[in-house]
Amino acid sequence: MLLATEQRSGKLIKAGKKIFAWIFMAALCRRRIFNHHPRRE
Repeated sequence: MLLATEQRSGKLIKAGKKIFAWIFMAALCRRRIFNHHPRRE
């Protein structure tokens, strides 16, 4: 039981890190785009 739960949590942590990294990269790209093209209000 313990090994199974540890493997499951490990997979979740890996997936979470992947998702977090993807969101972080997307945010950086967005910020870069907004910096290159500032909005004029």
